[in-house]
Amino acid sequence: MVAARVAMVAVALGVVFVLWTWLGAARDYERAVDLATSTRLSSAQAEQVRRDLLAAGRHTPSTEPEVAIAQFDLFRGQPRRAAVELRGVVSREPDNATAWGLLAAALAGVDAPASRAAARHEEQLRAGFVHRSE
Repeated sequence: MVAARVAMVAVALGVVFVLWTWLGAARDYERAVDLATSTRLSSAQAEQVRRDLLAAGRHTPSTEPEVAIAQFDLFRGQPRRAAVELRGVVSREPDNATAWGLLAAALAGVDAPASRAAARHEEQLRAGFVHRSE
């Protein structure tokens, strides 16, 4: 009887920890979005946005914070930085059409052949057809 209660308390604490972590990620993400959209950012504020998005990404299996970082980098005129982030996303989520499209945009002025390949891949995903060589 005591062992069952201890087990239930342990499970409850585990659930609380997971929820606390997810709420922290959501808080970091929202703070970053609020700061990024609120005003003209200084360099320090821009780095704070990136730190908040990176922190959000550490606490969630979602790639949404990483995609947001890449979008932010593109907006700030840093396509190479965005491409690095997006290559990580598409390597983990090869069916993420949004990430492929953003990668195509990030590479447009950096690596035109890779940009075209990413754009083709995005088109194929959105059309429901992806040719995978195995």
